[in-house]
Amino acid sequence: MIGRQIAALALVLAVLGAFYCFYEIRWKQQEADVLANSRRLFDLEREKIEDLCIRNSKTTLVLKKESADWVLTDPFREKGKKELVESILDMLGSEPRIDELRLEEGMLSDFGLAPPAIEISLQGESMSKQRTIQVGSKSPTGKFLYLRIDSEPRILLVRSCLKNLLNRSIRELTKGLDHK
Repeated sequence: MIGRQIAALALVLAVLGAFYCFYEIRWKQQEADVLANSRRLFDLEREKIEDLCIRNSKTTLVLKKESADWVLTDPFREKGKKELVESILDMLGSEPRIDELRLEEGMLSDFGLAPPAIEISLQGESMSKQRTIQVGSKSPTGKFLYLRIDSEPRILLVRSCLKNLLNRSIRELTKGLDHK
């Protein structure tokens, strides 16, 4: 009699353990991955990007991909730092949005987007469409940035460290001007 009760309890314990293992560990991880992908700014077709233009209040930098390297073509021609350009593209493709706000007509200046502090254009012949990212001012707390993608009627909040990565000088983006 006691043997059957122990066997029944062991069976219940095994079923609960299996449920915990499959549901709590595997399914929760899959849900977290789906949520992380849905919180990204946009789907970046990184391998299709051939032109990167970064405009700020001081300069306009145009980088073009030539075979496997990035070359600064405007304001002058110079070989670019591939690692830095790739890290910019990586961050744009993986940066999570913190929050999303509805944009009402005439509110661009409230978010520092009229004109934007930084504007990034991504182009490529095989891309489905040109992407434009406008970076505005910091939020009142200073931890987040306002960002707008492709003139959509929404404003995204992202981490403010993105502005530091995008606000690069010509010296930082080119290999020929390194000073050690």
